[in-house]
Amino acid sequence: MRYFRIQLSARGVAETASPDIRNAAMALRSESTPSLVRLPDVTLNVASAGPVDGPLTILLHGFPEFWFGWRHQINALAGAGLHVVAPDQRGYNLSSKPEGIAAYHLDRVADDVIALAGSYGAETFDVVGHDWGGIVGWWLHDPQSACGASRS
Repeated sequence: MRYFRIQLSARGVAETASPDIRNAAMALRSESTPSLVRLPDVTLNVASAGPVDGPLTILLHGFPEFWFGWRHQINALAGAGLHVVAPDQRGYNLSSKPEGIAAYHLDRVADDVIALAGSYGAETFDVVGHDWGGIVGWWLHDPQSACGASRS
């Protein structure tokens, strides 16, 4: 698993060090709320929990999972004061399933994460990714080195 803090700016995405959240596992329980979030290209099914004014933390699932793979972490992180958002990424579970392989390029999936953060009004957010979600998080963090490719 990889943790990144993403800073949104007018010039794009910049990465900074993320805080240590290992102690979040000892936090109090909080229930997640499902919702559909409409973005420019897709609609994502999202489970969210925690204070809406807390630091936004986006949990990206792996293949072939969906937000439910984070069910044990959501409550602990929300209880630690984070605003936790766990989307079904495009093509998974209840989120939009665009046609064509180009719709699933890392640029498109990363754009979904940036748009999702923007829909919550966040200028800075943390990303936690597992498996495929880790690749998306790495792409957001450093698209020049992720998978040996670059964002265009």
